[in-house]
Amino acid sequence: MSYSNIGLSIVAYVIEKLSGVSYEGYIQQHIFAPLNIESASFRRTPFVSLHLAAGYLVANNNKSRVDYHHLKDRAAGALNISAQDLSKIQRMLLGFSKNNSTNILTENSIQSMSHIETTLAATVGYQLGYGKYLISEQSKNTLWLGHSGEMISYLAEMYHSPQHQIGFVVMTNTGGDSAKQGMQKIKEQLKIFTL
Repeated sequence: MSYSNIGLSIVAYVIEKLSGVSYEGYIQQHIFAPLNIESASFRRTPFVSLHLAAGYLVANNNKSRVDYHHLKDRAAGALNISAQDLSKIQRMLLGFSKNNSTNILTENSIQSMSHIETTLAATVGYQLGYGKYLISEQSKNTLWLGHSGEMISYLAEMYHSPQHQIGFVVMTNTGGDSAKQGMQKIKEQLKIFTL
C-alpha cells in the first residue's frame, strides 16, 4: 500500500474503534505529549485561531486573502502546528526523540513509512516516490525522506536525510502555483545547503 489520504482516514477510524478514544485524543496522548508538542491540533481551536497566520492565494499576479478552510479528512491533513513543533516530529523520524528511553516509533515502523509497494516501478525495486507516509527523493546522491501538506492558502514541507541525520521544515501562508514553485526552489536549495 502506498500513501493515500483516504487510507489515513481509514486508519484514524480503526484507531478510534480499537482504542475507544478519538483519533485526535490518541495522537495527543501517544505522539504529541511524549514529544512535548504543544501547538498542534487537528481542529481550529481558540489557540490555533489566535496564532494562525492569515492565508493568501496568488493567481494571475494578484494576491488575495483567503479564509481558513478546514479539511474534512483530518487524519490526512489539517494538522495546525508551529514550525518548531513540526521539527519535533522530524526529529522523531530521525530517531532523536525518546520517550522514557524508548523510541515512540520503531526503526522498522519509520522505514516502512517510506517503503513503496504498489507502483509498477516498485515491483522491480525502484524506491523513490510516495511510500505509506513518507516521500522518498534523491538529490545529489543523498536520499531525502519527507512529507508535504497543502491547503488552499498554506503549504508545508519537511524532509530529512537519514544518512546525514539532518532535516528541515519550511512553511508558507501563501498558496497558488507561484508559491508551490517557490517552495520547491527553497526545498532544493535547503537540500544543498544542509549538506
